[in-house]
Amino acid sequence: MLITVPFARVSLTNTEILLPAYATAVLMNELITSALLFVLFSIRRSLALLVLAIGYLFTALMIGLWVLTFPGVFAPSGLLDAGLQGTALIAGVRRVGFPLFVLAYALLKDADPIVGDVRGSVRAVILGSVVAVVAIVCDLTWFSVVNDAALPRLMADNSQVSTVWQYVPASASILCFTGLVVLWVRRRSVLDLWLMVVLCAWLIETFLLGYFSAGRFSVGWWAGRVCGFTSASVVLLVLLAETTTLYARLARSVSAERRIREARLMTMEVLSASIAHEVNQPLASMVTHADAGIRWLDRKTPDLDEVLAALKSIVSDGHRAGKMIESVRMVFRKGVQDRTPLNINELIQEVLKHTQGGVQLNRVYVQTDWSF
Repeated sequence: MLITVPFARVSLTNTEILLPAYATAVLMNELITSALLFVLFSIRRSLALLVLAIGYLFTALMIGLWVLTFPGVFAPSGLLDAGLQGTALIAGVRRVGFPLFVLAYALLKDADPIVGDVRGSVRAVILGSVVAVVAIVCDLTWFSVVNDAALPRLMADNSQVSTVWQYVPASASILCFTGLVVLWVRRRSVLDLWLMVVLCAWLIETFLLGYFSAGRFSVGWWAGRVCGFTSASVVLLVLLAETTTLYARLARSVSAERRIREARLMTMEVLSASIAHEVNQPLASMVTHADAGIRWLDRKTPDLDEVLAALKSIVSDGHRAGKMIESVRMVFRKGVQDRTPLNINELIQEVLKHTQGGVQLNRVYVQTDWSF
């Protein structure tokens, strides 16, 4: 944009036809940015984000109001006949208003969440803010259209500004510099850094429009508008990029959580099958010994020794099942687990004892050697 400074006072005639396209692009950029900031506010509930969202909504509506009142675009005196001074007043309020909102955002970054101070839901706060901004813009429109005589003389003619207008770029420049300093001191996020870029672009636009251009439709005037459009797009692109990154991280997190859940389900299936297998063995042995005890009792001469042996086996199998369940509980118990020595020979003997029935039934001979 600085390249255009030597040609800033060259007039470009018949270029007012481009104003609707420029205003529409800026309007849509700032409306979408405002909507994204309102969504971000609904998540973080930060008063600073609410103020910034309101600021973008205000500047978006003001650019729409500005182009509707601009003479020679939709009508010789503007679609809304605000007069020469009314259009300049709207432009001046927008010029000073945006850096003021950014400065308020920077000062309120450390404020408490707004939910603790405002009654009602976050949706009601957002709706109330939008209604308030629309009402202010409508009041400003009414004041600009009806009270032309009371408006400050900001324009000397259709293309040249008056000396009173110089207060507008001066005030906007001071606010931009102040906002840059506060954001630099209190920067906390990527949004803060990009808002500093936006303020720099806004400052360049202010200088081009206020000090280097030769009035409306000059090279400097249009260069300032292009710079304004660039600054209106910066935060939108950043928010869209951050939103896309956030959704990508969320998708990866959901996918990882799904894989972990599936692995847990598979582990639980294997564990449940293993528990069922281990518990079924002593239960089957208990049933077998109980049937054998019943048969020994049903004889004409009951063999009490065999019945006693069967009952002892049932008791042993019951204790074994209880130990299995307790060992499963120990696996899932938190904290340091006790470690005890294990005699492998005793374990093998116990296994052979419980499988003796199946071994004999299948005519298998098992020979043990404990010398190793």
